[in-house]
Amino acid sequence: MKFENYEKFLAEQQSKAEEGGELHNKKVEAQAKLDDLLAEYEAAMVKKFTVGTDETKTLDALDGKIDAAKRERDRVAREYEVYSRVSRGISITREDVIVAWNSRVNPQLYENKIAPALKALEATKKAYYEAMYAYFDSVHEIQTSKKGYLVH
Repeated sequence: MKFENYEKFLAEQQSKAEEGGELHNKKVEAQAKLDDLLAEYEAAMVKKFTVGTDETKTLDALDGKIDAAKRERDRVAREYEVYSRVSRGISITREDVIVAWNSRVNPQLYENKIAPALKALEATKKAYYEAMYAYFDSVHEIQTSKKGYLVH
């Protein structure tokens, strides 16, 4: 049985996960870029103080790159945060799937699968009890008859 609401829900969730994954990757990449620039900046500072070279031009260039990388990282982090809070493009929710299942699919399954099986079980149970009572009635009749049969 094909349950279209559930399939649509899964497709939307997959799409949303892919979008979220892309944003998460951008966030991680922006942080990695900033970390690399900060490491490069620190290496230039260490070189300046240990070797004594003039690293002013390198540090000035890195300052600009670091500021831009921080702005990019912050913007991507805000995008990711806002994206995580909104439900853009979702037309079917978990609750919609549950309601559709309980109102349409579950009754159909009960009517087409469960009810016939239950009816067969009830008929079998009735036949079993009737046979069991017939057996016990026969045993009781034999035990109480005057013919002298003993059944153990």
